[in-house]
Amino acid sequence: MKHRLKHIGGHFPDHQQTLLLKAALLDKSEAAACFEAWLQSHSLAYLRPGSATFLSDFMDTLDLGSQRMLPLVIHNLGEDAHPYFKFLSGIRKNYWVKTKQILHNAQKVRNTLEQNGIPCILIKGLDLATRYYHNDTLRPMSDGDILVPFAFRSQALEIARKGLKISAYDHSMKDFLHGIHLRFDRQEADADLHWNIFKEYPDSSTASDFIWDKLTEVKTSIGIDKRMQDTHAFFVSLVHGRNFGVVSPFRWVADTMMVYRNAGHLDWDEMLDLCQRFHFKPFIKRAFPYLVKEFGMKVPEGFMTSLEEMPAGQLEESYYRAFSQSFNQGNLVSRIWGNFRNRLIFYRLFVKENHGSVFSYFVAWYTGVMKAKLSPEIR
Repeated sequence: MKHRLKHIGGHFPDHQQTLLLKAALLDKSEAAACFEAWLQSHSLAYLRPGSATFLSDFMDTLDLGSQRMLPLVIHNLGEDAHPYFKFLSGIRKNYWVKTKQILHNAQKVRNTLEQNGIPCILIKGLDLATRYYHNDTLRPMSDGDILVPFAFRSQALEIARKGLKISAYDHSMKDFLHGIHLRFDRQEADADLHWNIFKEYPDSSTASDFIWDKLTEVKTSIGIDKRMQDTHAFFVSLVHGRNFGVVSPFRWVADTMMVYRNAGHLDWDEMLDLCQRFHFKPFIKRAFPYLVKEFGMKVPEGFMTSLEEMPAGQLEESYYRAFSQSFNQGNLVSRIWGNFRNRLIFYRLFVKENHGSVFSYFVAWYTGVMKAKLSPEIR
């Protein structure tokens, strides 16, 4: 059955999403109460599980981010904990199939890169699902993500062009992106090829060095593999929620808590160093107190004080305000101005040193956008 997906957007969990996260992450007794409260908040408490319209009545109410949280909720509470759960087995199976397809395709890309002498690792959803979750079907995702060192960017792009489809936008805008989307024929199981871990640092040759300098061999559900160390996986998961998404990325809470609970070791001093280094402090200062209060995360004595005393510049504050909400608000003129203003903030905070004058940056940016619009086909 095909469902209409509700897209409400956001970045930080609202009250309903917090209830769902608690149903997925807290101890069973408290989680069960949160799940019932979540059902009530969506007017879903009194559906008829055996009815022909149950799936559409249930799923059409939810944003995609909430739908993807359901496998973890069911796993946490137990498959027999609620009469709805057995009727959601088809949804869970679909997630299982897609995750396996994504992993298969990502491994194909990875094998090709490694055969050509290009180092690469799985990151984001695939890394987390195969390492920190009880099994990899509990962490649904839209695609797989692979990271290569920045020095191998051009070589990796050349290899990707030979065997996979790249959109005209990604092809035209690659100098402004931290990665590109790779499409596979007749499958909704694509992969993203990254040369930087954060989109704000698209052309920085050093922004991802902290990951490559401390790779570690770990046991995963697909065997022994080289991955980023636990502290880095925690930090990358945490800051994933910093920007607005049409599909709200509140999954960062579950990911971060899974790393926190299942990591071998977290280096809290390095965590502070990463918080200081990258320009995400306004979000981070909001995220840690939320995790401590709502989910009982324990941090070392003095950590929160050091974090709170860490200065965030005016540009960082402006960036967080601008990029944590939708760009498409207001009339056409306000949207055009808002997008220009936000792009200017982005330029000043992240890419000014590598792109020269603001005039040349914007000329190159809009030239790339126009080229992409004039070449809508997939390359």
